[in-house]
Amino acid sequence: ATSAIEIAPDARLFLWRVAAEAELAYDVVRAWGFIPKAEVVWLKERRGGGAFFGMGRTVRNAHEACIIGARGRPERLSAAVRSVFRAPVGAHSAKPDAFYELVEKLSPGPYLELFARRERPGWVCVGDELETERKEVIILTEVNRDPSPAHEGEPEKEPATPETAPAAEGGEAEATEA
Repeated sequence: ATSAIEIAPDARLFLWRVAAEAELAYDVVRAWGFIPKAEVVWLKERRGGGAFFGMGRTVRNAHEACIIGARGRPERLSAAVRSVFRAPVGAHSAKPDAFYELVEKLSPGPYLELFARRERPGWVCVGDELETERKEVIILTEVNRDPSPAHEGEPEKEPATPETAPAAEGGEAEATEA
């Protein structure tokens, strides 16, 4: 079944990107109706301690970057959230709990995670690896909302879904605040 999830007019987007497709990731942020504001960087550590030694086309990547986009005027809960955090790597492409904690310290929620691999308390999680019934989701934003009296005369836009929205190769919309 297809579900509709409406994103608040004042919201933050956290979009993980890969270095080789940085410009494409920024294009996705803008296409989804957000303005890039900052980035957070995850300095990866080995599970047993020490710096992670990853893959890379030019240098061996020991970090991942996440673009923070905003639309409207989302509330900021804390001015003490730093742009860099350290956490051990987990399963391939899985983001650490420290990232979700950072999002929750910065933004009041509600929270939405696209392409989720597991459920998280207090979050709406959507992904084909979850054991839930929801497999298809239409994300409603000001960018793609059906015309209403406030939008009369504007052409109707097709709703963006994770499958139809532009996506960076290897990139994910890991978390977004609704």
